[in-house]
Amino acid sequence: MKILFFVLAIISFSFYACNAQNGASIVSSHGYNNCIQLKNDNTRVVIDPNAGGRVLVYELHGVDVIQQDPRHNGWTTEVSPMPEGHLCGGRFDIGPPFVKPNSDLFFFGSWTAEINGLSSAMLTSQLDENSGLQLTREFILDPSSTRLTVKQTIFNRGEKAIRIGHWSRTFAEGDGICFMPIDEPSRFPAKYVVYGPGLPMDFRPVEPEVEYTDGYLIMYAPPTRPKFVMDVSMDGWIAYLTKQSRLFVKKFPVYNNRVYGEMTAANTSIWYNGTEMVEIEPMSPWEWIEPTKSDSFTEDWFLYEYKFPKNRRDFTATSIKEIENKYIK
Repeated sequence: MKILFFVLAIISFSFYACNAQNGASIVSSHGYNNCIQLKNDNTRVVIDPNAGGRVLVYELHGVDVIQQDPRHNGWTTEVSPMPEGHLCGGRFDIGPPFVKPNSDLFFFGSWTAEINGLSSAMLTSQLDENSGLQLTREFILDPSSTRLTVKQTIFNRGEKAIRIGHWSRTFAEGDGICFMPIDEPSRFPAKYVVYGPGLPMDFRPVEPEVEYTDGYLIMYAPPTRPKFVMDVSMDGWIAYLTKQSRLFVKKFPVYNNRVYGEMTAANTSIWYNGTEMVEIEPMSPWEWIEPTKSDSFTEDWFLYEYKFPKNRRDFTATSIKEIENKYIK
């Protein structure tokens, strides 16, 4: 009998040790307590509810793709009004900018966090009394792959209908290669539009590091201007190759028969802050949400190992087709 109890104790200990290693757990990270870690044998995700409800870590075999800024470690609205620079991390927002309600409460404020499954977590924002909006973000890590499903839901708790949409703002490490599929015909002569400098939009831009070839828009290096918008094809994906040889892929639904609220009605934006970071921004359609109703949008994230080329221009449409066939389709 003692032997049986001993064996059961070892099995029980091994079970809990395994759960502590993989699955969902509460951790401290980047100066924050009460973060949620989702982990499997090759992938680790850390989600922070303390400042903005964001992803702090998304890594494959210990190599992270999320942009980090040590100046932001532990920052909250109780420390100072705004962080220096752009608050780093895998960010999400609502949009469109300039016409949406103020979203600082969601973008910088604290959220509540709960583990709601073996490898999943839910974040819930505070209720914005001014707009009547409240957000949730659900994160599910596949137990055996890098697939991270991120679902943001916008609830209208107010008394009036509001037109709003999902606006991703994921900050990845900078100076990589970004690429995506673009269908013909495109509304944009160059297959993309550039904002600025200042307010003007350039619909015939000339950017030496940006090229459209064989159905793909490729951004080989940080361009001369930061903000780009484009219509990603119905295939619905953006990919970004980091200098640490990590291929970061986002997949998301694209709707050709619905209205997008971005000023050019584009469904995607890419924003390069020099070599510091790149902002990868899928958008949802611009939807009316009636009182007591909600609207959701889902992104699926993937990470792969893929060698960053010694010569960026060696990364061609042929390379992308191989990646698409192997990893995306």
